[in-house]
Amino acid sequence: MAAPMFSKRENLGKRIFEASSFQNTKSKHKDTILNHYFNCSMGLTLPDVKNVPDAVHNLCMDEKSYTVQGLSVLELIDMDLIGAFIKTGRLCLVSHKTRIDIEDCVAILPTGHLILHLTKDTYQCLGLEGKPAEFPHRNPEKFVVTINLLEKCFRPEKKKYQRVFRCLRDRLDIRFDVIMTWSPNDDALCPSSLQKYFQVKGHTCLKTNVRCQQRLLKHLQVPTLDAEMDCSDTREYDHDDVYEWLGGVAVNSCLNAEPDNYTTTYSYPGPTQEVEHSVYLQYKGFFSPSTIQRVLEEVRYTEH
Repeated sequence: MAAPMFSKRENLGKRIFEASSFQNTKSKHKDTILNHYFNCSMGLTLPDVKNVPDAVHNLCMDEKSYTVQGLSVLELIDMDLIGAFIKTGRLCLVSHKTRIDIEDCVAILPTGHLILHLTKDTYQCLGLEGKPAEFPHRNPEKFVVTINLLEKCFRPEKKKYQRVFRCLRDRLDIRFDVIMTWSPNDDALCPSSLQKYFQVKGHTCLKTNVRCQQRLLKHLQVPTLDAEMDCSDTREYDHDDVYEWLGGVAVNSCLNAEPDNYTTTYSYPGPTQEVEHSVYLQYKGFFSPSTIQRVLEEVRYTEH
C-alpha cells in the first residue's frame, strides 16, 4: 500500500536571508541560533582550511548532553528540577525516538515551557486545556498542551500546580526516553550537574555519544559573496544559490563537474574562487544552542 499523499504542500515558513555584521550589536544571528532549541546534527564548511581547528572539534566532541530512559512526565514538574535547572539556565529536553506525527511526545524549552504533543486519545483522557497541533499538516488527531513552569502561580501550594499534578499523575501513565542538555547562566556551574541530578533521583543517565565525519575537499569552487546580492532583480544568483551550494557540499555532490556528467552535479551560477584545500565536518549528537553559538565564534576566530 502506498503512503498517503497530501494535495497541498505544508507551509513550514519562509526562508529569510539578512545581511549584517558580527560587529553590529543589533544583528539577529545570535537570537536565531539561541531560539533553535533542538540540534541533532551540525555541518561546517570551512574553505581554505586544511586541518580541523582543535577548539572547534573539542567544543563539539565535549558536548555534555544526556539520555534518560523511562522518565515520567510527572518528574518534569518536580520543583527540584525547576529550581535547580529551569530557573538557572537553558534546559533543552525532548523525547527520544518518538514520532511526532503519530505518537505522544514531550519537550521542555529553554523558555521554561513544558510541551506535551499528544494523540487525540491521550489528550482527551488528560483533562488539561490545549489546542490542535499545527504540525504535521494540521493533523486533527494531535493536540498540544503548553505548561509554563516558571509562572508565579505554578507552585505546589497553588491550585493550578495541584491540578496539573493530579492530571499527570492519574491520567498520563506514559514514560519517555528523553535526550537533554543544560547551559547554566552561571559559568561557575557545570552542565554535567544535570546528569548528577537524575542519577540521585534513581535514573540511569548516560552521556550522549557524539559522532564526527570529516571530508577533505580539494580545488573547491567557493562562491564569492557579495553584499549587494539581493539588491538587483536582474542578478542571476542570490543567497538562495549559496544556500543550495552549501547543501551540495553537505551531501557530497560533485560541484566541479560538467552538467552532463552521470553523477549528481551542481554548479553555482555566480562568481567563484578556487580554493586548494577545504574541510567539511558533520557532527551528530545533541547540541545546545549555546554550543552552536560558541562554535560559530571559534570558526570566526580561526578564519581571522
